Amino acid sequence: MLALTAIQSASGCVTVRSEPAHGESALHPRLNAPPARPQSVPAEPPTQTAQPGVPTAPVARPVPPTSSAMLRFSIFPLGSIEYDGQVLPLVSPDARFLAVQAGLAPTWPTLLALDSAVPAITTKLVVYQIEKSGLSPLALPVLPEGAILGRSCDAEGFLIEQPRSDGTRAIGKVAWTSGRVEWLADAPAINAHAVLSQSGELAYTTRKKGSPKADLVIRSHDGKLRVRAAGDVGYLLPIYAGEPKTLFTLTRSQGGIDLVALRDAPTSDADTTIGPVIATRSLSLSPDPALAYQCAAALQVPPPHAITLEQSATIPAPTPAAPSAPGAIVGAGGSPLSLFVPDLGRTAEFDLASGSWNPLGEKSIAAVRSPIADHPGVFVAVPEGLVFTPTADHRAPVPARSAMARLFDTPYVPRATANPDLPLIVFGPAGPTKLTVMGVGLPPAESDPAAK
Repeated sequence: MLALTAIQSASGCVTVRSEPAHGESALHPRLNAPPARPQSVPAEPPTQTAQPGVPTAPVARPVPPTSSAMLRFSIFPLGSIEYDGQVLPLVSPDARFLAVQAGLAPTWPTLLALDSAVPAITTKLVVYQIEKSGLSPLALPVLPEGAILGRSCDAEGFLIEQPRSDGTRAIGKVAWTSGRVEWLADAPAINAHAVLSQSGELAYTTRKKGSPKADLVIRSHDGKLRVRAAGDVGYLLPIYAGEPKTLFTLTRSQGGIDLVALRDAPTSDADTTIGPVIATRSLSLSPDPALAYQCAAALQVPPPHAITLEQSATIPAPTPAAPSAPGAIVGAGGSPLSLFVPDLGRTAEFDLASGSWNPLGEKSIAAVRSPIADHPGVFVAVPEGLVFTPTADHRAPVPARSAMARLFDTPYVPRATANPDLPLIVFGPAGPTKLTVMGVGLPPAESDPAAK
């Protein structure tokens, strides 16, 4: 998925558009008229003094600005990081921290939580603090040996999984700033592929070694468990999206791999089950677990809450002592689930109401809904680059014949955040085991000289 051309980050302000607009922007309230002096991006990047952590390979440039802009972004090169060439980093929803898996990649049995999984002793986990000036590694206590990076994080910490020599596997949560580990699923079983919900619940799969199928488990804040036992199918790779009281999960059987939506609305604290199934849709006719892993590899779970431009103007930048202000968050988000669908050969959004797929760009590998409430749309990584397609609202499907506005000419993998200063963090390959990291933000409002 990440076998892309080598790239370098580019700085400055870039303006993107989908269709020429005359005089007024439909998406950006600050652009009611074309900007007087649109910034230009040269055909070739200017010569710059190399900075530590910033690659100097061939550049992936923002597309040229235009006076018919619909949405403007500022681009912040954050540097480059070493990673294992396999697992994408996790970004905290407030864009303060980044967790990356470096060293030699775990074996496929370890990534897939198979019986032959072994502790990942050649892997190390590194945490960075994110600032507009760049990335700074944090000096945390040594994390558990053999642990691998999990699939999810929140503002408090990120998930890890520790395959053990006896064949069991535990799930823990590491605090961003202290490195303290809280073990959330430590029963003598193979507990795997956990994700957090937007409200902090934990969903994961569990099975005994030798069992061909895994049960699905949801752990509440107080440690109570709700379980859906494996039957004709085994569960793997649960997913929380923006759907309220809904848990998605992949299932595997001889018939292939499916996406299943489950209604999770317990009626009381004594409720110990998950259910019922409310939608099922095929992903692939192949039951290969590696293919299931590919479907979810680029997912951001859970998606962040949305932010508003009006509120963000009065919210100070977050610091380790003062997290992002709650006023920047405007609801639990209702964005559709997007994931890679092998049957379609591209990323697609799942429409829960109709149980159907809404295919995104051809050969797309990743997508996130815009985290900015004022600007509904989808950021999609396609072979032509990272593109933005506006939609009518945050639930509306992408128009079938929409024009895609390119932010970059290389398909960076996007991560949305709830930070009004850096609503998007993107990753792109800078080598076999190196990633370029860039921040995307909105430029400050232009002052009106006539108002002075």
